[in-house]
Amino acid sequence: MLRDRDALDVLAPITKRASGQVEVDFNAAGRHTRFTAPVDAQEGYVRFRQPIPREQADMGTGIMTLTYPGNDHTRGQEVRLRAARGRAGLDPMAWSSAFAG
Repeated sequence: MLRDRDALDVLAPITKRASGQVEVDFNAAGRHTRFTAPVDAQEGYVRFRQPIPREQADMGTGIMTLTYPGNDHTRGQEVRLRAARGRAGLDPMAWSSAFAG
Protein backbone atom coordinates (compact mmCIF):
# COMPACT_ATOMS: atom_id res chain seq x y z
CA MET A 1 0.00 0.00 0.00
CA LEU A 2 1.30 3.44 -0.94
CA ARG A 3 1.57 5.87 1.95
CA ASP A 4 1.04 9.57 1.17
CA ARG A 5 4.69 10.22 1.92
CA ASP A 6 5.80 7.52 -0.54
CA ALA A 7 5.19 9.79 -3.52
CA LEU A 8 6.37 13.08 -4.95
CA ASP A 9 3.33 15.33 -5.40
CA VAL A 10 4.21 18.35 -7.55
CA LEU A 11 2.36 21.22 -9.21
CA ALA A 12 4.89 23.52 -10.91
CA PRO A 13 4.13 26.52 -13.13
CA ILE A 14 5.62 26.68 -16.61
CA THR A 15 5.02 28.97 -19.56
CA LYS A 16 2.09 28.10 -21.80
CA ARG A 17 4.54 28.22 -24.71
CA ALA A 18 6.27 25.09 -23.38
CA SER A 19 5.34 21.65 -24.68
CA GLY A 20 6.41 18.04 -24.39
CA GLN A 21 7.94 16.53 -21.28
CA VAL A 22 9.93 17.59 -18.23
CA GLU A 23 12.64 15.24 -16.99
CA VAL A 24 12.56 14.68 -13.23
CA ASP A 25 15.43 13.37 -11.10
CA PHE A 26 14.80 12.87 -7.36
CA ASN A 27 17.96 12.20 -5.33
CA ALA A 28 17.62 10.87 -1.77
CA ALA A 29 19.01 8.01 0.32
CA GLY A 30 21.90 7.58 -2.11
CA ARG A 31 19.53 6.75 -4.99
CA HIS A 32 18.14 8.53 -8.02
CA THR A 33 14.54 8.10 -9.16
CA ARG A 34 14.15 9.36 -12.73
CA PHE A 35 11.03 9.77 -14.85
CA THR A 36 9.31 12.21 -17.19
CA ALA A 37 6.18 14.27 -16.62
CA PRO A 38 4.00 15.92 -19.28
CA VAL A 39 3.77 19.69 -19.72
CA ASP A 40 0.17 20.93 -19.70
CA ALA A 41 0.59 23.83 -22.16
CA GLN A 42 -3.09 24.77 -22.01
CA GLU A 43 -3.00 25.33 -18.24
CA GLY A 44 0.69 26.29 -17.94
CA TYR A 45 1.91 23.75 -15.44
CA VAL A 46 3.61 20.42 -14.85
CA ARG A 47 1.69 18.21 -12.45
CA PHE A 48 2.52 14.73 -11.24
CA ARG A 49 2.21 12.33 -8.35
CA GLN A 50 4.99 9.80 -8.68
CA PRO A 51 5.63 6.89 -6.31
CA ILE A 52 9.18 6.72 -4.91
CA PRO A 53 10.98 3.89 -3.10
CA ARG A 54 10.24 3.63 0.62
CA GLU A 55 13.87 4.27 1.63
CA GLN A 56 13.77 7.60 -0.21
CA ALA A 57 10.41 8.50 1.32
CA ASP A 58 11.65 7.62 4.80
CA MET A 59 14.42 10.22 4.43
CA GLY A 60 11.76 12.93 4.47
CA THR A 61 13.81 15.14 2.16
CA GLY A 62 15.78 15.05 -1.07
CA ILE A 63 16.92 17.07 -4.05
CA MET A 64 14.61 17.24 -7.07
CA THR A 65 15.84 18.46 -10.44
CA LEU A 66 13.33 19.40 -13.14
CA THR A 67 14.81 19.74 -16.63
CA TYR A 68 12.84 21.19 -19.53
CA PRO A 69 14.71 20.55 -22.81
CA GLY A 70 13.06 23.43 -24.70
CA ASN A 71 11.11 23.74 -27.93
CA ASP A 72 10.86 26.17 -30.86
CA HIS A 73 9.28 28.85 -28.62
CA THR A 74 10.87 28.27 -25.22
CA ARG A 75 14.47 27.87 -24.14
CA GLY A 76 15.43 24.84 -22.12
CA GLN A 77 15.88 25.32 -18.40
CA GLU A 78 16.78 23.38 -15.29
CA VAL A 79 15.69 24.02 -11.72
CA ARG A 80 16.95 22.22 -8.63
CA LEU A 81 15.17 22.38 -5.31
CA ARG A 82 14.89 20.65 -1.98
CA ALA A 83 11.76 18.56 -1.62
CA ALA A 84 10.46 17.75 1.85
CA ARG A 85 7.36 16.56 3.66
CA GLY A 86 4.78 19.20 4.39
CA ARG A 87 4.59 22.82 3.38
CA ALA A 88 7.60 25.09 3.57
CA GLY A 89 5.68 27.80 5.44
CA LEU A 90 7.58 30.57 3.69
CA ASP A 91 6.50 34.15 4.27
CA PRO A 92 7.56 36.27 1.26
CA MET A 93 6.83 39.51 3.14
CA ALA A 94 9.16 38.56 5.98
CA TRP A 95 11.83 37.55 3.46
CA SER A 96 11.67 40.81 1.52
CA SER A 97 11.65 42.98 4.66
CA ALA A 98 14.76 41.21 5.94
CA PHE A 99 16.67 42.52 2.91
CA ALA A 100 14.96 45.91 2.61
CA GLY A 101 17.90 47.67 4.21
